[in-house]
Amino acid sequence: MANHLAIHALSSSLKDFLNHSYDAATETLPPCTFEVMSSAKFATDPTFATTTATLYLYRIATNHHLRNLRAGPPAGPLGLDLHYLLTVWGAENDTAETEQTILGWLVRELHYHPYLDPSVLNADGGWAADETVALLPTDLTTEDLTRIWDAANRPYRLSYGFIARVVRLGKETGEYQPVVAARLTFSDDLHERLP
Repeated sequence: MANHLAIHALSSSLKDFLNHSYDAATETLPPCTFEVMSSAKFATDPTFATTTATLYLYRIATNHHLRNLRAGPPAGPLGLDLHYLLTVWGAENDTAETEQTILGWLVRELHYHPYLDPSVLNADGGWAADETVALLPTDLTTEDLTRIWDAANRPYRLSYGFIARVVRLGKETGEYQPVVAARLTFSDDLHERLP
């Protein structure tokens, strides 16, 4: 169970994982840098000096299987699904081959590494020793993609969508409210209470 920093810690972990894997690749690949993109930068005109692959977290949703369905205070951690858009932003002189080669390699890498465990996850997230996050492809419809790019007020770029599931956010022991308890004892012996 992770802490409130886990969302950003996962984004950083994904960026670092892809960056290290790309640098260690035996194939001849075009130069590429990696960046986690904020909503503000995605909505403006990002310019990159070199070819850059970005991770954009465009949606956070409650995981349906771990949702608290009972009335009253929440029990257990909050399970989240993080929806990402992986996009390659080519430099001015890049060709379609460069963009598609990089994106093809990244998609294949995510396919063959569908889980991130604590050995890869950024420690800032406070992950449990046995915690893993699954990376699943998502089939974004044309309407979904259009809405994302229209909301950013920018032309469409070749992208790949995937979900990081399940990020479990919980409170550390010291963050909970103190428990107030009272003990009551009942007895049938009335004569013991009389003077």
